[in-house]
Amino acid sequence: MRWKSLLLFGLFIVQGMHSQNDNFSTTTKLKSEPYFIVDEEPFQDEINRAFRSVLTSPDLAKLNFSPECNLKTSYVKQVIDHLRNTASSINFYPTENFQKKPENVSDWTIEGIFKHLELKSVDRGFFPSVADRVAQAYSDAKNFSDFAFRLTKKDLGKLSDEQKNEMRVAYNKLSFLLKKENHWRYRGMAKTIGECRVFLDPTIRVSKLKFPKVDYEVLININSTCPCGTGVKESKFTYTAKLQGIMTNSKWSISTPKKVKFNTEYIKCCPSKENAKQASYDELSDRIAESMTQRMQESLEESPNREEFKEPELADRPIGQRLNYFAGGGLVLGPETDFFGFNYLVSIAYLIHATKALEIMPELGYSRFTGKETDFGFQTEGVAFAPVKARALVELSDVSPGLDGFTVSAGLGYAIGLTEGISGGMAYDIGGGYRIKNATEKSPCQWDLSAMFTGIQVENGSFSSVIFGVRVRY
Repeated sequence: MRWKSLLLFGLFIVQGMHSQNDNFSTTTKLKSEPYFIVDEEPFQDEINRAFRSVLTSPDLAKLNFSPECNLKTSYVKQVIDHLRNTASSINFYPTENFQKKPENVSDWTIEGIFKHLELKSVDRGFFPSVADRVAQAYSDAKNFSDFAFRLTKKDLGKLSDEQKNEMRVAYNKLSFLLKKENHWRYRGMAKTIGECRVFLDPTIRVSKLKFPKVDYEVLININSTCPCGTGVKESKFTYTAKLQGIMTNSKWSISTPKKVKFNTEYIKCCPSKENAKQASYDELSDRIAESMTQRMQESLEESPNREEFKEPELADRPIGQRLNYFAGGGLVLGPETDFFGFNYLVSIAYLIHATKALEIMPELGYSRFTGKETDFGFQTEGVAFAPVKARALVELSDVSPGLDGFTVSAGLGYAIGLTEGISGGMAYDIGGGYRIKNATEKSPCQWDLSAMFTGIQVENGSFSSVIFGVRVRY
């Protein structure tokens, strides 16, 4: 009776795997031996079909655009329609397997992963291969100990070092495959849409493995640049989609993409064109825009060789263009000069609000007061703090044209004591700066020379200093 039960159980597993394959639209049978799936033509055909399906998904027909800017609406529709109509002619080619690659790159392809699943200390049981059984155990296991037990029916302590090392390699390979930052990147390509150059950057990653089923996530980044005659200077869109499939040692399949979404990250319009489009909606807004454009042109005529560029609105700035760095040092002031000689400070801030003249940002820093030889004959140790502040920075050129290049700033918050025995306390500073290098299109960093008075109020005293340094606004 026992062998009959085992036979029925084996037939049930095989039948279940066949029935799961029938749920997907396409199936590619590959070699029974481990294969280099990234370079296999069947894999390329399926991935190309998936990317094209994303670009032509019926879900995109349901998109509703806001009528507030006809220019942006028509441009987005033009991009979608062009890619939909030309998707069949687009071919996607892989460039690398993962963003972060270990030393032995070939071992981190799917071929390499399945190769390391063929464990010598494990028999295949009812599965077509040992690799399939290992993948099944991984998808059901809660942790490495559970994974090893499912394969051997033994606790880790009863396994040899060779067995544990072999299983650890297999476990790590599959864990690496499912890490969020790891994906297959495909070669970017450029297309012409009207007068614009549009660049496609596609990737695909494994998001979930429940053997033999596998879930994929597709991301296609689309960046464009256009001449200002079109009214659109540059833009960024993203296509995202979910896919399912079968992934075993000998079979690979993929379904039709689901939950396809098209997101507009940002669109930067050329001022003159956008103003013309807005005129029919809001005359007052149009007049304000014309006035700003005229003011900018007059400024350029006064300084024709000036290589400045207009900062984008805060909502349009990429994360990298909201950062503010400071580094400097100076002398300690007040009673603490008997014990400390020098104070240096570094910080990073992130812009969260901006108006014409005011910028507000949270800031995190590191401040250290260095010890020195005292008049009492002993050497003091330095103390360190991590000040967390809210910072306000004002451009004085927007207050008075005669103060072009000057800024004032102030910060208020709490300094966390990093030295044993030193508690934290209120942290504050006030100072000013002067621009020594403008941001340009080639170098978007603005450099300011800065000076400030800083103070940290602790339980039994205070630490204060005057700091000179450089602030980089990117």
